[in-house]
Amino acid sequence: MNNHNARILFLDALRGYALLGLFLVHCVEMFEIVWLGNPFGNWAFDGTFAAFGGKAYAIFALLFGVSFYLILRGGEQRQQDIRMQFLWRISLLFVFGVLHGLLYSGDILQILALSGLVLLVLHRLPLWLLSLIAILLLLQLPMLALALFRESQAQFPMDTAVMSARDNLVLSTYKEGSLGDVLLINLWDGFVRKWQWFYQYGRLFNVIGLTLAGYTLARVSFFTRQEQYRRVYWIALIALIVVVELLQFSRDDILGLINLNYGAHYLPAAYGLIVNTGYAFITVLLGLVLYSFAVLQNGVLTLAPVGRMSLTVYLSQSLICIPLFYGFGFNGWQWLNSVTALTMGIAMWFVIMFAARWWMRRYYYGPAEWFWRACTLRDFSLPMNRD
Repeated sequence: MNNHNARILFLDALRGYALLGLFLVHCVEMFEIVWLGNPFGNWAFDGTFAAFGGKAYAIFALLFGVSFYLILRGGEQRQQDIRMQFLWRISLLFVFGVLHGLLYSGDILQILALSGLVLLVLHRLPLWLLSLIAILLLLQLPMLALALFRESQAQFPMDTAVMSARDNLVLSTYKEGSLGDVLLINLWDGFVRKWQWFYQYGRLFNVIGLTLAGYTLARVSFFTRQEQYRRVYWIALIALIVVVELLQFSRDDILGLINLNYGAHYLPAAYGLIVNTGYAFITVLLGLVLYSFAVLQNGVLTLAPVGRMSLTVYLSQSLICIPLFYGFGFNGWQWLNSVTALTMGIAMWFVIMFAARWWMRRYYYGPAEWFWRACTLRDFSLPMNRD
């Protein structure tokens, strides 16, 4: 394996880690059903969210931006302008997300497709300007603007009572409805509920900012010139740990300095996103530091096969687990708790890792990756087998 391929495999491993985190979070929240009550106070739930909540999806979004850069660079090396092809590619991703959202309304593919569209529009900006936009989004400037707007208007941009009623309707359908009921509720109420939540709590701006950040970091070869950046990794890791821990420790004091009445609703969510995004970057930097030690590389790369077929793994998690948890299937929300759901998720993850390793030894792409690529290229003769 040459150095370049090894570095790309590291990105696959990081993506695999993000998928692990997303999967375990989804398991302990039983694909959102637990939010009908108050799930906090259980060590399995609290521990899973402390480790992965708000962080795994952030790494996933960051790597989406990196993938955008690699695709564009590949086109440039072939002396092709593939921007229209990429627009078609992310349009397909949005369609996949909408279809996936009929089963699992928390789908992130639609959000990633939108962030890809934003990046397609902005990617030719100077690096300093693109970086500045990413930083402002990650610092939740749009959420601060919403808070100030709320303060000046003394009214919510969206009716929280309506949002709460929609939450109860959607989640109750997951618990008690048939498969047809779930598909029907997700066709509109689940779809609107997801986008409202991503907007209202800042995740939409966060995902776009992370995608832009991933692209800008890839442009300066931050992930692939590991020898050149090794010292930077260490310095950034230590500095970021100090800053994020200070932010975490000083949370109440800092929020207390901002005197808002009507707009105060937005601030804790924005602050939490900043902190969790910081932890996501700490995880990425820690991975880069660990990967710099040859003795640890094989351990890190055990997650690479999962990352190489991330779309297949992400979609299959819903196809397998939602019938397990929801009312139209095995009603797992009734007889599983956070501890057993987490244990089940960990056991299933080992099966997923084994299956991904087996598959990628025999095929170039995961099934969903092959279909996405074939649709993008409009070529269904695309070879899959390695033989």
